[in-house]
Amino acid sequence: DSGVTLWTPAVKAEANEDSRRLTRFEALYSDSKDRKARMDQIVRNKASKEQEETAKQLQLTTRQKGFDPDHWGARYEEMVKKKRAKEARLEIERKQKEQQKAQEELKECLFKPKLLNVARYQKLEQDKQRLRDAAEALSGSQRPHLEALQDVNQDEHALDDRLQAEKEEELRGALAQVAQDLKLFLEQPEGADAWNERMEAYKMANPGIGTPRAREEAHNDIVSCNEANIRQAVDEKYRDRKAQETKTLHIQRFQILQELIKLERQWSEIAANLRLKDFPRVDFKPTLVASLKREPWYEAAKIAAVQPEMSLVSASLSQDEPSSIMEAPPSPRDSP
Repeated sequence: DSGVTLWTPAVKAEANEDSRRLTRFEALYSDSKDRKARMDQIVRNKASKEQEETAKQLQLTTRQKGFDPDHWGARYEEMVKKKRAKEARLEIERKQKEQQKAQEELKECLFKPKLLNVARYQKLEQDKQRLRDAAEALSGSQRPHLEALQDVNQDEHALDDRLQAEKEEELRGALAQVAQDLKLFLEQPEGADAWNERMEAYKMANPGIGTPRAREEAHNDIVSCNEANIRQAVDEKYRDRKAQETKTLHIQRFQILQELIKLERQWSEIAANLRLKDFPRVDFKPTLVASLKREPWYEAAKIAAVQPEMSLVSASLSQDEPSSIMEAPPSPRDSP
């Protein structure tokens, strides 16, 4: 009645139980902090080891792979030389046949025009024929460059589908590997501790959740976090690969364009020396380069051609394989 608590045996036992409960809570809290510190150290050690392995793999792939512009240029020049040799041989045979035909026709001709008109006419016809011959030879050299340019365009059109198929195949393999690695990790003591720690965090954040549900949610979070890391790594790798292969195609286009510019310069010099008022109809396209410079890819090709070293670095970096990282998400998500 006076409000003073009597120190009975029951009250004393309850006070002792509260003291023991508080002691257990403090011990569990201290043990959780120690486990968290050990887990953080394990994660840091694993990340450091993976960085070292990634650096070694980068050095290896840099030496083994990458676009070699010298090799491609030599192969392209060899193809053009073979094409030009064939065109020159056919041109010589055609001229021989025309000369033989003209001589046979002159033998049968009895008409003799004035010498002054004949000389002027012959000079004009010789200049036109010289221009036709030059145009035919240059057109034969222009044709393989156009075919090579069409091949580059076809490669660019097929680039997205090819890289998407390779990306999906690699992603399936990487996800399967990370699932296997994660299973082995969670079976080890440090993995089990991480799993239990996540489960306890769920139970603390959601007091009404049961242990089986908290354990399942913790496992799902660990799996989804690692899969998200793998997907991000694969996406970045193939984004870099697409940029590098696109640059490579632009460089090839720009090299082809330089060869076409050389042919147009030869045509301009020949036409300027002959000084003809009426040009004969020819197959050579003297304005082809101007039309190609209006294509959407021209500006990107011009930039890529002066930065080949950056393209090679990107190519080597794009060969890195994504690594599976065992980690748990930083905070529990609330249960519905």
